[in-house]
Amino acid sequence: MVANSTTVSGPLLFLSTGLPLTAKGQLVKRVHSELPFTSDAIRAQTEQILINAGAICQAAGGDIIDLVRSHVLFSDLRDFPLATQPWKSVFGDQPPAATFVEVPPVGLVPGARITMDLWGYIP
Repeated sequence: MVANSTTVSGPLLFLSTGLPLTAKGQLVKRVHSELPFTSDAIRAQTEQILINAGAICQAAGGDIIDLVRSHVLFSDLRDFPLATQPWKSVFGDQPPAATFVEVPPVGLVPGARITMDLWGYIP
Protein backbone atom coordinates (compact mmCIF):
# COMPACT_ATOMS: atom_id res chain seq x y z
CA MET A 1 0.00 0.00 0.00
CA VAL A 2 1.21 3.49 -0.77
CA ALA A 3 2.93 5.57 1.92
CA ASN A 4 2.46 3.19 4.75
CA SER A 5 4.96 1.17 6.71
CA THR A 6 3.54 -2.08 8.06
CA THR A 7 5.05 -4.45 10.62
CA VAL A 8 3.65 -7.74 11.87
CA SER A 9 4.65 -9.24 15.22
CA GLY A 10 2.73 -12.41 15.97
CA PRO A 11 -0.96 -11.46 15.96
CA LEU A 12 -0.14 -7.73 16.16
CA LEU A 13 -0.22 -5.56 13.05
CA PHE A 14 1.28 -2.05 13.12
CA LEU A 15 0.37 0.40 10.36
CA SER A 16 2.47 3.55 10.44
CA THR A 17 2.16 6.85 8.59
CA GLY A 18 -1.18 6.19 6.91
CA LEU A 19 -1.63 9.05 4.48
CA PRO A 20 -4.67 10.01 2.36
CA LEU A 21 -3.18 8.73 -0.89
CA THR A 22 -4.68 6.69 -3.68
CA ALA A 23 -2.95 3.55 -4.97
CA LYS A 24 -1.21 5.82 -7.50
CA GLY A 25 0.25 7.98 -4.73
CA GLN A 26 -2.03 10.97 -5.34
CA LEU A 27 -3.59 13.01 -2.56
CA VAL A 28 -7.27 12.07 -2.54
CA LYS A 29 -8.63 15.62 -2.20
CA ARG A 30 -7.22 19.03 -1.36
CA VAL A 31 -8.77 21.39 1.14
CA HIS A 32 -9.79 24.67 -0.48
CA SER A 33 -7.44 27.30 0.98
CA GLU A 34 -10.07 30.03 1.19
CA LEU A 35 -12.80 27.77 2.63
CA PRO A 36 -10.84 25.26 4.72
CA PHE A 37 -13.67 24.17 7.03
CA THR A 38 -16.57 24.03 4.58
CA SER A 39 -15.10 21.33 2.39
CA ASP A 40 -15.56 17.59 2.52
CA ALA A 41 -11.85 17.13 1.80
CA ILE A 42 -11.04 16.02 5.36
CA ARG A 43 -13.82 13.42 5.16
CA ALA A 44 -12.40 12.14 1.88
CA GLN A 45 -8.86 12.10 3.29
CA THR A 46 -9.97 10.19 6.40
CA GLU A 47 -11.96 7.74 4.30
CA GLN A 48 -8.97 7.08 2.02
CA ILE A 49 -6.70 6.30 4.96
CA LEU A 50 -9.31 3.86 6.29
CA ILE A 51 -9.69 2.25 2.85
CA ASN A 52 -5.92 1.78 2.68
CA ALA A 53 -5.81 0.42 6.23
CA GLY A 54 -8.63 -2.01 5.45
CA ALA A 55 -6.73 -3.35 2.45
CA ILE A 56 -3.62 -3.85 4.59
CA CYS A 57 -5.63 -5.63 7.30
CA GLN A 58 -7.17 -7.92 4.66
CA ALA A 59 -3.74 -8.70 3.20
CA ALA A 60 -2.66 -9.71 6.72
CA GLY A 61 -5.66 -12.05 7.05
CA GLY A 62 -7.92 -9.76 9.02
CA ASP A 63 -10.36 -6.91 8.61
CA ILE A 64 -10.40 -3.20 9.43
CA ILE A 65 -12.52 -3.94 12.49
CA ASP A 66 -9.48 -5.79 13.87
CA LEU A 67 -7.85 -2.41 14.53
CA VAL A 68 -7.60 -1.87 18.27
CA ARG A 69 -5.60 1.36 18.67
CA SER A 70 -5.18 4.55 16.66
CA HIS A 71 -3.08 7.66 16.86
CA VAL A 72 -4.60 10.28 14.58
CA LEU A 73 -2.62 13.41 13.77
CA PHE A 74 -4.36 16.50 12.42
CA SER A 75 -2.66 19.58 11.02
CA ASP A 76 -5.69 21.46 12.40
CA LEU A 77 -7.82 19.92 15.14
CA ARG A 78 -10.85 21.86 13.88
CA ASP A 79 -11.02 19.10 11.22
CA PHE A 80 -11.93 16.59 13.92
CA PRO A 81 -15.76 16.75 13.60
CA LEU A 82 -15.70 16.13 9.83
CA ALA A 83 -13.12 13.35 10.17
CA THR A 84 -15.31 11.44 12.61
CA GLN A 85 -18.02 10.83 10.01
CA PRO A 86 -16.14 8.16 8.01
CA TRP A 87 -14.63 6.90 11.28
CA LYS A 88 -18.13 6.22 12.66
CA SER A 89 -19.34 4.65 9.41
CA VAL A 90 -16.49 2.11 9.55
CA PHE A 91 -16.37 1.36 13.28
CA GLY A 92 -19.89 2.23 14.44
CA ASP A 93 -20.20 2.23 18.21
CA GLN A 94 -17.08 0.09 18.77
CA PRO A 95 -14.14 2.14 17.51
CA PRO A 96 -10.55 1.35 18.40
CA ALA A 97 -9.01 3.23 21.31
CA ALA A 98 -7.89 6.55 19.91
CA THR A 99 -5.73 9.56 20.53
CA PHE A 100 -6.39 12.66 18.43
CA VAL A 101 -3.62 15.26 18.33
CA GLU A 102 -2.89 18.48 16.45
CA VAL A 103 0.64 18.75 15.09
CA PRO A 104 2.29 21.21 12.71
CA PRO A 105 2.03 20.07 9.08
CA VAL A 106 5.07 17.94 8.34
CA GLY A 107 4.92 18.29 4.60
CA LEU A 108 5.06 14.57 3.80
CA VAL A 109 2.30 15.19 1.29
CA PRO A 110 1.41 18.81 0.57
CA GLY A 111 -2.29 19.31 1.25
CA ALA A 112 -2.70 16.28 3.52
CA ARG A 113 -4.34 17.37 6.76
CA ILE A 114 -4.46 14.01 8.54
CA THR A 115 -2.28 10.97 9.08
CA MET A 116 -2.82 7.86 11.21
CA ASP A 117 -0.77 5.26 12.99
CA LEU A 118 -2.92 2.20 13.60
CA TRP A 119 -2.52 -1.05 15.56
CA GLY A 120 -4.41 -4.23 14.87
CA TYR A 121 -4.85 -7.60 16.54
CA ILE A 122 -5.32 -10.40 14.03
CA PRO A 123 -5.25 -13.81 15.75
